[in-house]
Amino acid sequence: MNTKYNYYLILFVVSAIAVVSQLYLLLPVSQLLADVFHSRTESIVLLTSCFGFAYASGFLFWGPLSDRFGRKAVLVAGMAGLSVTTIIVALSQQYEWVLTLRIIQGFMAASFPPVALAFIGESFPEKMRMKGIAWLSSAFLLSALVGQTLGAAMIEDSLQNVMLLLSSVYILSLLACSRLPGSQSQNTPKVNAKGYFNILFGTVTNLRLLRIYLVALVLLGSFVTLYATLTSQHAGGFIFENLQVNDLRLYSIPCMFMPLLIGRFIVRLGALTTVFISVITASLTLFLQMQTSDSVVFIILHLIFVSSIASAVPSVISLVSQTSDASNRGLAVSLYTFTLFIGASIGAVIPMHFGEKGVLYFSACLVLSALLNVPLSIFRKEKSRYAS
Repeated sequence: MNTKYNYYLILFVVSAIAVVSQLYLLLPVSQLLADVFHSRTESIVLLTSCFGFAYASGFLFWGPLSDRFGRKAVLVAGMAGLSVTTIIVALSQQYEWVLTLRIIQGFMAASFPPVALAFIGESFPEKMRMKGIAWLSSAFLLSALVGQTLGAAMIEDSLQNVMLLLSSVYILSLLACSRLPGSQSQNTPKVNAKGYFNILFGTVTNLRLLRIYLVALVLLGSFVTLYATLTSQHAGGFIFENLQVNDLRLYSIPCMFMPLLIGRFIVRLGALTTVFISVITASLTLFLQMQTSDSVVFIILHLIFVSSIASAVPSVISLVSQTSDASNRGLAVSLYTFTLFIGASIGAVIPMHFGEKGVLYFSACLVLSALLNVPLSIFRKEKSRYAS
């Protein structure tokens, strides 16, 4: 029985890495593509940020659509659309066409993450659900490094090679998704557009959830801003001595598997405390990296930073699930994912306007988001200890 679900999980992990890699693919080659398309670097950054905004917005469409038509149907339709769009991107030579197609590509890519998570939550045995979510979380994080590495290695005078490679993965994923079992009957009631927007309004005006969404907004944003800043400052060169940005990405890969370990901390400390510790640690190490970028301490701080971000992602998912009502939990998680990748899209353009200061701004925002989510249980425990 478990063997079948392990195959499903492998499919979802490989597909997640290939799909989400598109968000990070062009970050390390902005200057190169500016020459290819005879455009300004600012215009090339739009190829990432517009993809990101369409990607994040698509979550709010595909998730509810899968409630109505089933997870398998949406996975197959979305992967088919992504395959076709990616092939057309590979064949396009003009910047305006590529920008338009990247928006469509981002929207089609959004069909995968929320629907795959929902499939795991509904169809996997209960004992395998946390394992599935943890692996998928690691895949989403790992895609940031895979995407940048692929872009740096395969993009030279066009997007053709890397887009054709990814489209072949999407086609294989499409064929595999078509073999998935059909969706079981959904427990969520069908609602009309007015009812959906009423539920959406109630969710986005929930102050407890808004505080958590602020964490999501700056999590991946801080990560993307740091790498975009390092790439622009040290393009083709070294951060210090023999350390290149690509080396830093490789060193960070083991840190992306923190979601596989963080579950026991969530159980022991609670989701809110785990989020608070992870975000405060990420903020501190992000700030210190800018002060130590010419020494080996920078590498240590960077690995701690990436581990903290990787620990926070599944912790925030758990916190959103605990905070939201059962009746709108799926929508609450979709909004979390939407906010997470909106932040990543913002992070891609921040260095263009603020340079290294953008990293410091994100460090301050991480602190603010952590302080808005201080686990009061810590203070209650301290108070009771002194009282005794």
